[in-house]
Amino acid sequence: MKLTAYLVAIMTSIMIMIANYSFAQERVLQGKVSSSNGDGLHGVTIQEKGARNFTSSDADGNYKIRLSNPNATLIFSFVGYATRELSVGTEGNLDVTLAPTNTQLNEVIVTALGIRKEVKRIGYATQEIKGSELTKAREPNAVNT
Repeated sequence: MKLTAYLVAIMTSIMIMIANYSFAQERVLQGKVSSSNGDGLHGVTIQEKGARNFTSSDADGNYKIRLSNPNATLIFSFVGYATRELSVGTEGNLDVTLAPTNTQLNEVIVTALGIRKEVKRIGYATQEIKGSELTKAREPNAVNT
C-alpha cells in the first residue's frame, strides 16, 4: 500500500514538471535596428512590452531578445529617433528601421541628490557648462600634462 502511494506521488510530480516545462517555453528573436539611411544603430533599447525582458543593440545594430509571450510587442527606443512598437508574430527575425526626430532637449538641472529641477526654482548658486567649453582644447603646459 505504501509503495503504491509512493509511486503515485512520484508519477504525479513528474507529470507536473513536464506540464510546467511545456508551458514555459521561451522564444528567442533576433534582428537588426538601422537608421533610415541603412546604418546599424548602436545602443538601441529593445524591450518586451508588459515584461521585464530587454536588451540593447550591438555596434552593428544587431540584437537578440528572449520573449516570454508568443504574441509579444517590442518597443524600440533610441535618443534622437522616434520610438516604435511592433508586434512580433511568429517570425524569428525582425529587422526595424527607426526614423530620426527633430525634437530639442530642455534644460535640466541635476542636484546633488539627482533631483531634477528648473533653473528658476533653484534657490542656490548654479553653474552652466556649455558644450563648446567641454570640447575646447587646453594649451599644454607643465602643470596640466
